[in-house]
Amino acid sequence: MISVLKEKINKELQLARSEWISLPLYRWAGLMKLHSLALAATFLCLLSTGVANAHKVSAASVVIFLDTEQEVPGYRLSLAMEVESSGDEVLDDQISPEDAARIFVEQHLQLIIDDEEQPQDLKVTLESQSDEGTPEELQKMAAVVEWKAPLPEGAEKLWLFLKETADLSIVIATVRNGKTERRMQVLFPGEISRVAALQPEPESAQ
Repeated sequence: MISVLKEKINKELQLARSEWISLPLYRWAGLMKLHSLALAATFLCLLSTGVANAHKVSAASVVIFLDTEQEVPGYRLSLAMEVESSGDEVLDDQISPEDAARIFVEQHLQLIIDDEEQPQDLKVTLESQSDEGTPEELQKMAAVVEWKAPLPEGAEKLWLFLKETADLSIVIATVRNGKTERRMQVLFPGEISRVAALQPEPESAQ
């Protein structure tokens, strides 16, 4: 698609130049067209040379904390994401590690409670996963995304959906009222997680 747009822009540039040269009355209009098309061409060049490949999430895990016994029941998602550098400082300046993590969650992950998608209120911090003696350019950074809110009154079930647009899977663990559930899950793009019940199970009849 980028190549098609580039070809179209080149044709428009040639047309704009001919208008500017052959029609003096429209010189300023032609000049403005050249400026706008040049900006568009620059943008496409940035895309084709890897701005989208700046800091990028390369691995992710999430712990779902469910507090259903508190006076105000709530949930908290703690997402740890390994963020890799492109190796190009100019490209990395386009998207910070924190922004890369936030963008990943905003674009690819949904939290569903009782069939309703929940709004995202994200807080992102950056932590190093490398030893103190590791050179800065070799350090691996982890972006930690916190997402929490009270549970809707009477909420019964919760799950995550990883959209098909994601290019990696995520590992999920659940901590319910301070107790870690044994079963973990690997969630692949296009899948939903196991449903977490938010209400206590009814006691069996005697």
